[in-house]
Amino acid sequence: MKGVIKKFKYFGLCDLEKEEAYLNKMSQNGFEFIERCNFIYKFKKLNGPGGTFRIDYRTFNDYKSYIDYIRFLNELDYEKIDRYNDLYYFKTLNNTNIHFLSEPQSKIDILKKLFKINTRTLIIILLCYISPFILWSVPIALDWSSLLYWGFFCALTLYNIFNIIKKYLRLKKEIY
Repeated sequence: MKGVIKKFKYFGLCDLEKEEAYLNKMSQNGFEFIERCNFIYKFKKLNGPGGTFRIDYRTFNDYKSYIDYIRFLNELDYEKIDRYNDLYYFKTLNNTNIHFLSEPQSKIDILKKLFKINTRTLIIILLCYISPFILWSVPIALDWSSLLYWGFFCALTLYNIFNIIKKYLRLKKEIY
């Protein structure tokens, strides 16, 4: 696609405000966000500044709840741009100043969900790495390639867990 650029950028799961600020900065510089895939963000070149972007973290129990949510935000002039896992990316051309993650208690609830997800992910990563040694009595050898592979994901997950706990404690301190 002509006029599309890709940017590699990492934001932790609890850095939604930073990610939102990054998307809005790119939009002000004339690059409209169109898609996210892992750490790669795709932007389309515009002639002028684009709209305002908002990110929301939400899980739905059924499809009807999802449709109602999207319909509600469309009525507020928000257009769904992309979905990555349970992160929803919206754009508005109006100057509506609605922030999805504005109340500290809602941020705490999201952090609790993210903590559970990251803890489960860490357990799965460790089980995937350790299980061959336990199940088949394979002696643990220093296989550097697998150690680096699983170590990278383990370190990334631990980094996310650490940041979630840090942000959780900071928000708890704000509330009480």
